[in-house]
Amino acid sequence: RWDPFDHLDTSRFVAGPGQISEGDWTHSNSVDYLEDTDELIVSLRNQNQVIAIDRSSGEISRIFGEDGDYTLTEGTWFKGQHHATLEPNGVLTVFDNHYEYNVETTSRVVQYQTDDTTMTMKHNVNNHINNA
Repeated sequence: RWDPFDHLDTSRFVAGPGQISEGDWTHSNSVDYLEDTDELIVSLRNQNQVIAIDRSSGEISRIFGEDGDYTLTEGTWFKGQHHATLEPNGVLTVFDNHYEYNVETTSRVVQYQTDDTTMTMKHNVNNHINNA
């Protein structure tokens, strides 16, 4: 059993007042298992973050996205993402709704190359698909 209230900052809430998701501060919408590292990859839509949870300790081992553990060296962060997966080669793929409140945006599938040595990520801008 894993409870986000025991591990996440409950005062960090990206959604603005009066929004449909107000009060739903995580909105977890996907879980993926990494057998090689025994981690769970969880997409937290309303945090604009993807977290990795170490299964043996239950602790968050890595946070991807704005205000996370990685510095973005190229591109833009995902926002309002769904279906996060992390490949053994360090490629994080998300369905990025790129959602900002009261702003029209375009959803896309986007990939980021992560580097755990330098704790950096870069948006693979030549490797995404836009959806209207």
